[in-house]
Amino acid sequence: MKELKRNMLLLERLTKKKVIFINENSEGHSYGCVMLFFDFDKLKSIQNKIEKEDLYEDEPGFGLEKDPHLTLLYGLYSNRIKNDENVFDTVLNFDIPKLELYNISLFKNKEYEVLKFDVKQKIKEYSKKDDILYKINKKLTERFPYKETYPDYHPHSTIAYLKLGKGKKYVDMFKNKIYQVSPRDIVYSKSDGKEKERSILVENKSKYLKVKDHIAKMHIPSELKEKILDLVNSGTRVSDKHPVIHGLTKPTDFNKRVKEHNLPTGYELGADKKGFFIATQRARSNSYENAVDIPIDSIKFIDSTG
Repeated sequence: MKELKRNMLLLERLTKKKVIFINENSEGHSYGCVMLFFDFDKLKSIQNKIEKEDLYEDEPGFGLEKDPHLTLLYGLYSNRIKNDENVFDTVLNFDIPKLELYNISLFKNKEYEVLKFDVKQKIKEYSKKDDILYKINKKLTERFPYKETYPDYHPHSTIAYLKLGKGKKYVDMFKNKIYQVSPRDIVYSKSDGKEKERSILVENKSKYLKVKDHIAKMHIPSELKEKILDLVNSGTRVSDKHPVIHGLTKPTDFNKRVKEHNLPTGYELGADKKGFFIATQRARSNSYENAVDIPIDSIKFIDSTG
């Protein structure tokens, strides 16, 4: 809750627009955010060089940043997201590598300055479209309802909140410094104060990687395979005997159609070499090129068998 409110305060002061905090039980929209936390051993040594009298500590939650992270997406209408696990699945479908902190710089407003690093994926020939952080941000905006609060996504990690005019000397002090950090956790902070967390340590991602690797080796048309891989999540299962995949994430266009027609949802999405199908333990539909192509009558019938 503190992290979410602090993000809102920062956003309001940077954009000079009022950001309204609304509880999940209130009428209207509520904002949530998805954050990526990482291990940054050098942060303490950097912060030790910041003089106590330079810190902005007039409000709770400011001063020195205690747990380094970046925001993957702020502005989620969390009261419209029925299954929080889908948020984590969307992020964890990406194999997030070590990241690079660079370009120490400042955000400024009328009350304080934010000393921060920009964050990016280390790529030999860098471009935003290839950066995994931008890919995750884009995928989240495609799959979940959200309020666009910034015109452009700009991943950064806060070091400290400083009094006005105190930041430049620290920018000069750490100019051209670059640090490597290891992603640790995904945190989904909802507007009602609830936070959920998932680890992204390599050992906990082995299942995702094994499933994706298995699917990649299946005899499935390449275009269809690419669609399937994009929908793999923590609950995805693969048959050892046949090229059949169960427990895929339902894509946005499919969910939109279900909502528009007030269709039932008591089934899972799967795929085989012919396309996508829905199934319960008792029955499954025919396969179609896209999940959104599954007929309404089939959806109703398969749901009735669950």
